[in-house]
Amino acid sequence: MSKLRSRLEKAVATLLFSGLPFVSFAESPVNPLIGIWQLSNFVQIADGLVVRKYESTGGSRVEYRTDGTWRSDNPPHQSSGTYRMMSDGRMESTITDADLPNQIGYTSRKLATVRDQTLTLVTEYDEETMKVFAARPDGGRPKSMTVTSTFRKIPASK
Repeated sequence: MSKLRSRLEKAVATLLFSGLPFVSFAESPVNPLIGIWQLSNFVQIADGLVVRKYESTGGSRVEYRTDGTWRSDNPPHQSSGTYRMMSDGRMESTITDADLPNQIGYTSRKLATVRDQTLTLVTEYDEETMKVFAARPDGGRPKSMTVTSTFRKIPASK
């Protein structure tokens, strides 16, 4: 029974996490994304310049579930959707429900790195992707943007 369990755990780990760039995924059948994460900070860089930095006061959270779904509570906004790990080590995330209707159906790819109790998500937007965002007051948009969000894991309550 132990051999069967070991093989099953390895098969599940390989199926779910193959190609991911972190050692913790490859060494464990448990997805380190699973759980509730509280936003610590994020940095938004547009066309190579920092345009916004934010240190969280503790209100924004995201939860990743074992069934491939996620939920975000970023007061006053909420959204939810699906995610999957891709062979290039990125996470593909699709918004399926949101209180901002223009977000529904939006799919992004993020580099997700988990180290200890810290989750870092890096999302890169190219000129084409930037078209889904509102234009600046002058009507223009950045040609590229990178958003780096850092989260701390919230310990599971007993």
